[in-house]
Parts: sequence; structure tokens; C-alpha cells
Amino acid sequence: MIKLNVSREELQDQNRFNEILRLALQQHTIDVIQTVTKDKKYYRGELPVSTHTINKAKYICDMATEMFIGELPDFTTYSEKEKERKKLFEFNKKIRNSGFAKEFYNVGLNASIAGAGYLLLYTEAGDTFPRFVSLDPELTNVVYDTHVKPKPLFAFTLVRQTEYLNNIETAYYRAYVYTDTMFYNLRTKSITDLTVYADMTGTTADLQLIEFAVPHNFAFVPLIEFKNNELMYGDARPVYELIDAYNSLQNNRITNVDDMVKYVLMLKNVRIGNETEQENFINMLKNQRVLALEGDNADAKFLQNALDQTDLQRLVDDLNEQIEMVSRVPNFNSAEFAQNSSEPALKLKLKGFLDLAKEKERQFTASLSEVIFLTLTFVEQYGGREGTRYLFNMDEMEIEYSHNLPSNDMDKINQFVALNQIGLLNKRYAIQQLSWVRNIDEYLNDVEESPSEQAEMLRNGGNNPTNFQRQQEALADQDSQDNQTNFTRGQAQDLVNPEE
Repeated sequence: MIKLNVSREELQDQNRFNEILRLALQQHTIDVIQTVTKDKKYYRGELPVSTHTINKAKYICDMATEMFIGELPDFTTYSEKEKERKKLFEFNKKIRNSGFAKEFYNVGLNASIAGAGYLLLYTEAGDTFPRFVSLDPELTNVVYDTHVKPKPLFAFTLVRQTEYLNNIETAYYRAYVYTDTMFYNLRTKSITDLTVYADMTGTTADLQLIEFAVPHNFAFVPLIEFKNNELMYGDARPVYELIDAYNSLQNNRITNVDDMVKYVLMLKNVRIGNETEQENFINMLKNQRVLALEGDNADAKFLQNALDQTDLQRLVDDLNEQIEMVSRVPNFNSAEFAQNSSEPALKLKLKGFLDLAKEKERQFTASLSEVIFLTLTFVEQYGGREGTRYLFNMDEMEIEYSHNLPSNDMDKINQFVALNQIGLLNKRYAIQQLSWVRNIDEYLNDVEESPSEQAEMLRNGGNNPTNFQRQQEALADQDSQDNQTNFTRGQAQDLVNPEE
């Protein structure tokens, strides 16, 4: 995120816009590139302690992302109208088939690593539905105004390129810039000189204009920023120092084994002799690991490190606990998760992990809603007759996240059955709680198209549907009607004069 005190009107002047863009690129290189480069190094395991390390940053980011959006969020609706549900059902199918799930996961992983992820909506000739691509946060940013609630002015993504002129190599950035209405294809003079201009390769003014500025087909800036949290920190960034300390201890434990021969040997009441005898003494120690000591009360021992392996292990365990506490990502290979636990007990152990997911949800939901809005506005304008299948009402949309965590579905189903028997079951809300139901509308659509006998019994209060139908049919003859009347009177008489 970059904030600049400029107005949208200033972006209409090409020279002023180029200057604003240059300032934004400078701020990005100072504030973002160095920080994100460090985040990537930790994720790849390129750490300051490089001999014997465990890549905890990668574990934290991968686990947090997989739990949060390992499954694509489900778009559902509050509406009771069957037409709205079918439109949303078709939209879910379309967006899943467009490759959105893969790109959205990459956005979440980038946000977990670097504090923010970026998703670009774009189109090619003839498209009736947008395409999506995740962009590198090291070279991408969104520029906002300085209002109380900042709004995006424009966004950019950079691609490093190299050209050769007169056998001189020059590296520069290709800058793809998106405003509310326009897409610009610009370049910088070099990696260090961020002055931007258009490649004037055409022979006429019209060709030059087409080369670097064309209108796009979206309602506003189509490059969306997804924050990982309010501070825009990666999930592992708060524990970098703890990770360094952990790896330093582990490195020392391994190297200490190799350093055993470097410990100081203390000799007591021993006469070594001249230089030749001393050399023989040292060779015997190195090659044969034994000593022949002379003299009364002679003794020899190594002066070892005061911290033994037990003490070092205790320090390692303490650092592990602190890393888990601060990052809120537990070690699922620990003994704590080796035991069978009930779902409430498991959720208590995972409270920090779940809180981390909720924090991400609050940030991602707003940005994801912007993506859906841009998609619907594009489909409404360019989708044609096919596009009408997907145009649902966004005001009644709900985003449901499915976290990849263990769930005791049998207990939940038993609770649903009990609630249904007393008439207090909300079918849609209940089924959303089941971990194996990925899309509520798709699931209910299949159930309603081919209802099972058990489902019919559930709707009819436990009665077999065939028997229930027979009970509802009109009685065929007078004897049957009289029998039913007498049976009803008998029940009433029993209620008035019950047997003792």
C-alpha cells in the first residue's frame, strides 16, 4: 500500500501522471522491495545461519495458508428465491472452472509470506468472463489517496527486462499501470532511474497512443490488494529473530559434536617431557584416543562446555513454544496432537490458529467482494445472453470459508437430527457446518433433484413416504370412515376417563 496526496484530476495530465508514477515507484523500491526480498529469503530458507537450519518460516506460511484457503471460499445467498440461488450456483461453477481457485490460493500464500497479495482481473479478445492472475508482491502495489477511508488511485506491476544497445546492457522495468479507466504500458529508463515514459516505436501519433494507453473494461482499478492483516505483516515476520535463535542453537548442537576434539585437555600431576615426548603424547591422543599417564595421582579430563545437550534441548523447546505462541501456528507433529481429542478440546488447542484465520478473513472478505463486483459488472456489460445466468444480487451474498481442520461431523449430524425432531433445524445453516460439504447450493440442488427415501422420511417427521401418502388419501368407503370416527372418539374418552 502506497499513499499519495494527489487527486484523480491530476492523473488526467500525462506529464503529471508520469511524475506521480515515478514517485510511487521510488517509494515502492524503498519501502517494499527490500522488505519483501527478506521475507522471500526466509521462506526459501536462505537464512543468516546457513549450515544446519530448519525452515520454520515456510512451515508457518504453508500451514496458515492451507488452513485458511486450502479450499476456495463458498459464495452463498440469503435469498429464498430459487432463481437467485440458481444464478449463484452457476456463478460458483463458472468461477471455479476459470482457474480462480489456484490464483486465489497463490494470493493467500503471497500475503502470508510478504503481508499482502495481489490479484489482477484481465481479459483477452472475445472474453465474456474475466481471467485472473496472482502477481508478485515484490513488484506490485496499489496507490491510494489520503482520505479518511483511502480509495485506490491506480495500481502497477513491474517486470524486469534487459536490452542491448550498441553492445551496452541496460536493465529496466516494464511498468503495467491500471487506473479507473485506462491501462498503460510504460517503462523506466533503468533499474535505478525510475523516470517513466512510453516506447515510441510507432510511425504516427495514433500508433504511439495505442502502444502505451488503452481503456480497460472494468468499473474501477482491476488490480486488487489483499492484506494479510492490518499491519500488512507476513505470518512469519514477527518471529524472524526467534527463528534465527532456534537455528543458531540447533547449529551449535551439531557442530559441538565435531568440536569434541577441540576441547581443552586438563592434565593433573603429569610430566610430559621434552618437545619430542610432547609430540608423541599429542599423536597418541589424536590417533589412539588413549593416554599413558605417569606419576602418583595422575589424572586427565576434558574441560567441556558448561551447557550439555540436555540444557540445549531445553532451550530449543522453549524457543519452539515461543515461535508457536507468537506466530499462532502450532506444530501438528508434537505429542500434544498425537492423542485423540474431542472437537471442543481440539478447538481449544487451536484457538490461536483459528483466530489467525479469522483475522485473515476480515481483511480478505472486503477485497474478495471487490473481485466479485468487478466480475459481475464486466459480465453484465460483455457477457451477452450467457452472462445473465451469473448475475445474482450481491447484496444478499455471503462468503463462507472452509478451514482445513479436523471436524467431528457425526456429533453435528446427531445434533441436527435432534433439532429437526423438535422443528428447530435451519437446513441451510446446518449443512454449512459439515466439513465435507464444499458448496451448499450445489449440495442442496443435487439433494432436491433426487431426494432419498431417508430424506423424505426426515421431511415427514420420520414417517415412511409411502405410508404417509396412504394416510393422507381420502377414505374409500363408509365403514372406513365410521372406524376412523369411532377410533377418534375412543381416544377422546380415554383422555376424559383414563384407566387407573
